[in-house]
Amino acid sequence: TSVLWTSNDGNIISGNNTLTPQINASGSYILTAENAAGCSANDIVSITITPLPELTLDSPFEVCPDEQTSIDIGNNYDAILWSNGNNATEQSFGEGDYSVTVTTNDCSVSVDFVVNEIDVPSITLGADINACEGNVITLSASTPVLWSTGVTDIEIEVTTSGTYSASAQLQG
Repeated sequence: TSVLWTSNDGNIISGNNTLTPQINASGSYILTAENAAGCSANDIVSITITPLPELTLDSPFEVCPDEQTSIDIGNNYDAILWSNGNNATEQSFGEGDYSVTVTTNDCSVSVDFVVNEIDVPSITLGADINACEGNVITLSASTPVLWSTGVTDIEIEVTTSGTYSASAQLQG
């Protein structure tokens, strides 16, 4: 018995004389089989190749200690399953390794992603200061900070009594 696969609108890559041809396009595929006596039969099958859903995440994500980042993948999918078991379009994650699987037209794709906890800047201004009137005191931090005076810099000079504070924010 011999076999032959043909198609007018699909694409057979290889194996058109086997029972398992390799194809790469949607279309109608005809299998014709012929025995030693020359008798033949054929059948047709329609194959639709559905593209995988598209999903990309800009991993790794970064969070401050004990905080979470919110990831929204949109609602372009028939089904969503996060590694935490939830199925909403938006989820929040703290430090760790995760994945999300999306499905469209019965085709699924999974994407792994990482959430990293980043170091918090260290600010130490030292002990309270007592100074004589007219003295200029320089307050300094180890990184540029936003001082309670509204100045953003590594250090400020103060000439008046008061409470001064500094805050730093991580970029990202």
